[in-house]
Amino acid sequence: MYHIKICFLSISLQIMIESFSLILLTAGKSERMGIQKANLLLNGKSFYDIIISTYKKSNITDRINVINNKLEIKNKNTINNFPEKGRLFSLQLGLKEIESDWYFIQNIDNPFVSAETLHKFINCKKEADIIQPIYYGKKGHPILISERVKQVILKETDYKLTLRDLFSKFSKQQIEVDDNTILTNINTPEDYKKYCIEKAS
Repeated sequence: MYHIKICFLSISLQIMIESFSLILLTAGKSERMGIQKANLLLNGKSFYDIIISTYKKSNITDRINVINNKLEIKNKNTINNFPEKGRLFSLQLGLKEIESDWYFIQNIDNPFVSAETLHKFINCKKEADIIQPIYYGKKGHPILISERVKQVILKETDYKLTLRDLFSKFSKQQIEVDDNTILTNINTPEDYKKYCIEKAS
């Protein structure tokens, strides 16, 4: 009888453990930047390497990179041969390749994501299907979505629909963070100079 109780306790603990995965979106053409954003450097490291390293520090190693056919990354990739279909299509490609309880949606154009922010997501009590960081009332990235959101995304066929429109159907939870870089996107050479070159110098 004693052994049976231990067995049930073990099963209960396993059920309570949540799994987290990363969908890294880097399939865009980077037309405004002129070069692939994944290869841009910050303090001597590529945006791609910085992001992957930060997630590893938070013990999130299960991931899929959604890339375009011009970007060379060695592993854990799915290629979007139709980047003109937009981010929704890229997200579908990534979500098809991975199973988890929760999914971080991370854009390649924000290499500043911190392990502290990720830990807040992981450790918070989940009260909604979409969790998003805010800095003084302003919403930022990355976002965390539930399995329920994933299933709706996979069924969507209207690629003119923005992720914002799609996510508006779900409950949201905001996590306050003391990090203004959640608001930063590197889309142009001017952005890169302001936030990466000048900031690093």
